[in-house]
Amino acid sequence: MNILPIIGKLLIGFIVLLIIMRLMGKRNLAQLNASDVIYLLVFGGIVEESLYDDKIKYWHVLVSLIAWGCIIFLFEYLLYKSKKARFLLKGDKDILMTEGDIYTKVLKYNRLELDQISSIARNYGIFDLSEIKNMYIESHGGFT
Repeated sequence: MNILPIIGKLLIGFIVLLIIMRLMGKRNLAQLNASDVIYLLVFGGIVEESLYDDKIKYWHVLVSLIAWGCIIFLFEYLLYKSKKARFLLKGDKDILMTEGDIYTKVLKYNRLELDQISSIARNYGIFDLSEIKNMYIESHGGFT
C-alpha cells in the first residue's frame, strides 16, 4: 500500500476542515453542542473512509468535504435567520428555579438531579439554593 495517497487525503481533509471551521465563525470549542459533534463525526467519517480505499480519489474527498461544509453552512444560516427553526432544531432555555422554588418536572424533563443543581450552584459560590433568584438551563446545556 502506498502511503503518499493516505497522507495526501489526510492533508486535504485537514485543510478543508480548518477552512470550514474558520468560515463558521469564532466559537469556543468548549461550548460544542449536539450539531457540532455531528458535524465533526461526519467529517471524520468522510476522511476515514477515504484513507484506505484506493478507489476513492483525492477529488472525491475534496468534493465530499466541500459538500458537507456547504450543508453545515446552510444549516447554521437557517438557524441564524429563522427563530422558529432555531427553536425546533436547537430548543430553548428552561427555567429550573425561581426564588428558591425548584421545578422538579423541568428537572426530570432535562434528566437532572437536585445534586447536580447544588453542585452547579456551588461552582458559582452559592451554597444555599434559596439564594438563587432564577436558574436556567440553556439550549446548549449550560446553566445561567
